[in-house]
Order: sequence, then structure tokens, then C-alpha cells
Amino acid sequence: MLSDQGKGGKRAIRVYPPWDKPTSKQALKTQQWQLEHFLEVPCTEPVNCEHVQILYGNIQK
Repeated sequence: MLSDQGKGGKRAIRVYPPWDKPTSKQALKTQQWQLEHFLEVPCTEPVNCEHVQILYGNIQK
């Protein structure tokens, strides 16, 4: 994305998983939104495919 001066803008996102404890008001707000879409992938058991469908099944390409 370019600004009106032709310079590049921000190109990063911040991800706040459930175990992160952000301190700023904006980070907490972002984390709350992200948690609705977070899928924890366990190391010791299969991924819950039904949960994946619920979270991401309606995503349009």
C-alpha cells in the first residue's frame, strides 16, 4: 500500500493468541476479535476438523 506521498505503508499484522497477555487497550481489542477465529493446533492429537469447518467453512475465495 502506498501513501499519498508515494511511500510504502505498514505491511504487518499482529497476532495475539490466547496465551498472550497484551497490555495496551488496542491490543486487547484486537485479541478479542482474533480469538473468535483462532484455531489451536494440538501436537499430540488430530485437529478437530468439525471445528475447522465451523471457523473457516464459509470463507469465500
